[in-house]
Amino acid sequence: MGTVNIGAFRHKITFLKAINRKGNVSQLQKTYVPVSSVFADVQVQPTIESVIEGNLVFLEKIHVVAYSSREINTNCVIRWDGSEYNVTSVIHDRVKPFMELDAIKMLTNESN
Repeated sequence: MGTVNIGAFRHKITFLKAINRKGNVSQLQKTYVPVSSVFADVQVQPTIESVIEGNLVFLEKIHVVAYSSREINTNCVIRWDGSEYNVTSVIHDRVKPFMELDAIKMLTNESN
């Protein structure tokens, strides 16, 4: 991790963690509960093209730098600017109290 500019931590993001529970007919239901809200540096990366179920989909990717939290991992979701993003990678700095994350915007049917 290079130099971190904490003055760029101007975007408020919320980390969510998935909780699985059983529904009415014993099917698993995924519910997202907030873990923490922090200020971070969020940078939108170039859009990724992907084919999902035979359709061409453009996936938005973000890169986030924030203060480190050990409870954040790739099972978490980031809520930012009215959208939710699946965390795809987390790198904790070993010397400084920061972490870098990459995340991809969730499709509308994923966040239910």
